[in-house]
Amino acid sequence: MSDVPSQDDVTVVRAFTDAMRAGDIDTCLEMIAPDLVFSEAESLPFGGGYHGRDGFLQLLRNVSRHLKVELATPEITGGDGLVAVRVHGTMTARATGRSMPMDVVDLYRLSNDKITRVDVFYKEPSAVADLCREHEVVR
Repeated sequence: MSDVPSQDDVTVVRAFTDAMRAGDIDTCLEMIAPDLVFSEAESLPFGGGYHGRDGFLQLLRNVSRHLKVELATPEITGGDGLVAVRVHGTMTARATGRSMPMDVVDLYRLSNDKITRVDVFYKEPSAVADLCREHEVVR
């Protein structure tokens, strides 16, 4: 028999993504486990695994150094500790001002109402990497 029933995993992830879109990082930090692993594609300038709350903050700084990201309202589905998030957005390179649309699927793992792992899958990771690496202003 399980302990006290947990919140619906989709509700937790929806609250997290809403907070991210609103820039409410303090709320995000409350929703992640101390041992969180947030994994971005190694081919990206901000790629790799980020661990814990400090790692999550470092990921945000690393992404922000290269890109301004605007996200639409995501589609969220799942449960039983695994939630999939599909989101469309726009990435704009800080160095050049060039923008591109992007589609991403994030897989969230949860335990005890806390996010323990996020794996990020870009539809076009090489295009995201190229956007980050451009240094000349596009006219």
